[in-house]
Amino acid sequence: MLVEAVIFLSLLFLAAASVFDIKSGEIPEASSVGHLAVVLCLAALASFMARSLNPLLFCAMLSAAYFIVGYIFFALGQWGGGDVKVIAAVGGSLALVSELGYPFNSMHLFPPTVAYFLNMGFISIPYVALYGLTLGLAHRQVFDRFVVFLKKTENILLFVLSWLPVAAAYIMHLRAIAAVYALLPAFLLLTLYLKAVEVEALRKKIPTKSLVEGDVLVDAFTVGNVTLGGNGIEGLSKEDASRLKKWATEGKIPAHVTVKWGIKFVPIFLLAYAVTLLYGNLLERILLLL
Repeated sequence: MLVEAVIFLSLLFLAAASVFDIKSGEIPEASSVGHLAVVLCLAALASFMARSLNPLLFCAMLSAAYFIVGYIFFALGQWGGGDVKVIAAVGGSLALVSELGYPFNSMHLFPPTVAYFLNMGFISIPYVALYGLTLGLAHRQVFDRFVVFLKKTENILLFVLSWLPVAAAYIMHLRAIAAVYALLPAFLLLTLYLKAVEVEALRKKIPTKSLVEGDVLVDAFTVGNVTLGGNGIEGLSKEDASRLKKWATEGKIPAHVTVKWGIKFVPIFLLAYAVTLLYGNLLERILLLL
């Protein structure tokens, strides 16, 4: 009964966080920290019922591990602060569900807490493709930029080379392997398309005074011997954001800057959680089919 409660409440919290993320890009503390608090309380209850600290300790340890992974993505400018809190709650939930004996499918290669990230990878590809297509339809210049990327000599060469493993596997009558290798040219096209989306649809100009920790600047700004932003990956630290605001107030940099914003990832967290519970490790299932 307790394991069902953990799953139901986690799905409920993740669904709510997904709706908020899609609608506003902001995830309320009640949907992230609240989720983690509920999971830890249920873990404490499980420990009390089992007369063992294992459920609570395992839940807390996996929440911390997932938080660290999320924070790395946050530091790289790929996720927002809300994403980090949500993924920490997911880690705790999966740990508790596993500790309570949930019968996961296809979990011989990796534990559920590791398989979850593999499932995220598989789910991300169609999700990001659909997300990018939607943004492309809303911003027609995305397709023009995509064509420009396709016409570049180096990209044409990479596309041709990406078919060589497919041809080699097919010649050796390894058709199942050839089908897997066929994902390479598709992945290359998707990467180029998403780059076009990032350039044309995932950038916006905001007042410099509105900068916050984690924002990723498109351009670098140099005052004296200090250069901030423009690295394309890492988000701003709190100190960097404060310094840029001060520079803008002093007239040393523009009053408005261009930042990159990312794809809404919380729905992927929800889908990966549901898939992990229903189907187990997708990689393991795919390998069994080959």
